[in-house]
Amino acid sequence: MKVTHRTPIIEPDGWRFRASSGIVVTLQRRRKLRLVLAALVHCRLERPGHVLSPSQLIEAGWPDERIYPRAARARLHVAVSSLRKLGLGDALEFHQGGYRLDPAVDVAPLSDAA
Repeated sequence: MKVTHRTPIIEPDGWRFRASSGIVVTLQRRRKLRLVLAALVHCRLERPGHVLSPSQLIEAGWPDERIYPRAARARLHVAVSSLRKLGLGDALEFHQGGYRLDPAVDVAPLSDAA
């Protein structure tokens, strides 16, 4: 019997998450996605409900890279779209000009979150 979850569960470090379908997604080889997700998780834990601006997420995902602003926004758009397609779906919200994790999303080690 396949167990499904209504909302995703994301590990505190952003390395893995369990999608709402129950599938575990590992971002080990997707560094930029992991960095963006880790920034969102950190924000969720430290300041629930707060949003990160696109520029904050670009800095988190592509630290120390010099990128033209238009290209940086395109990269962020692709990263957000990829995270949604991998299983975060509507849990990754665009809200008040920035991004945040839906407050209903659990942040917990996957081994402890069944």
